[in-house]
Amino acid sequence: MFRKLYKAEIIIDAPVERVWNELNDFTSYPAWHPFTPKVEIDPRIGGRIRQEVLFDHKNKPIIHIAKVSKWKSNEEMGWKMNFFPFVWAERIQRLKPLDGNKTHYYTEDLNIGLLVPTVNNFYGAGINKGFER
Repeated sequence: MFRKLYKAEIIIDAPVERVWNELNDFTSYPAWHPFTPKVEIDPRIGGRIRQEVLFDHKNKPIIHIAKVSKWKSNEEMGWKMNFFPFVWAERIQRLKPLDGNKTHYYTEDLNIGLLVPTVNNFYGAGINKGFER
C-alpha cells in the first residue's frame, strides 16, 4: 500500500477563534484559498462536504465529495474521501492557540492506496501548490 502526505503549517497573527471563524466561512474560501474556489459543507461529523478543487493552470475544477470525519470548534476539522477506486484520503486542519493572540495552523492531506503514485504523478504538483498558498 502506498502513502503520500502533503502538509503545511504557519503561525497566524490572530486568535484561534478568529482563525476558526475564517475557516468556517466557506463562501470566502476563494478570497484566501484560490485552490478551493467553492466549498459546501454540513459541518458535523458524518456531514457531507462538496469541494471544487483546482489542481492545474487550466482552471477546470475537480469535484470532491467527502464526509466530515472530525469537527471540534476552535480546534480541528477533517474529512475523508475516495478519489478513485484505489485511493483513500483524509484532510485535516488543526488550530492551536499560542501566546500573544496567535494561532498555530496545521493542515495535512494523507493519501493511501494502490494508485497513490499515479495520482501523485498527475496531481502532485497542483496539490503541493495548493498547500503553499
